[in-house]
Amino acid sequence: MSLFREFPCEGFQLRNVDLKDQEAFYAIKINEEVQKYLGGVSKDITETVVQNKILKLKDDNENDINYFWVIEKNGQMAGSICVWGFNRDRTEAELGYELLPAAQGRGIMTKAVKEIITFSFQVLHLHQLYAYTHKENDSSLRLLKRCGFHYLLDAADDNVVYVIKNPIDKI
Repeated sequence: MSLFREFPCEGFQLRNVDLKDQEAFYAIKINEEVQKYLGGVSKDITETVVQNKILKLKDDNENDINYFWVIEKNGQMAGSICVWGFNRDRTEAELGYELLPAAQGRGIMTKAVKEIITFSFQVLHLHQLYAYTHKENDSSLRLLKRCGFHYLLDAADDNVVYVIKNPIDKI
């Protein structure tokens, strides 16, 4: 049985991705503001590519490969958050997230990140969770700090890496 969980949160929910999200998923992937710090909008994004990606993400959730949640607000996909890129012994992973501009600045991502940190440490038993962000993405940098992440190092392509460690490992 998969470890994947859905989470009701105040004002939104974190749920499994579904083909009904195809239009919103596509909108996020082609939104220049959202993709600005993620390498820009890919010219390879098509509805078929998005459909295949959704099916892969859903399969990953069901098979405990990676974990991907839709952030749903008012019945619509507003963004996503994921835990992926596990190390070999599955004690470390990366956190990823994106949110449409209309949903930004409302505390949604802060709540979502905190929920997924708890899941990562209590259910997945990770020791560390990493987040890569562009060094000029001030909103993302503030979000990570607000959620307990600490600067770790500079990375390629003007990115920086932040980390949060499982507090139980400090005992």
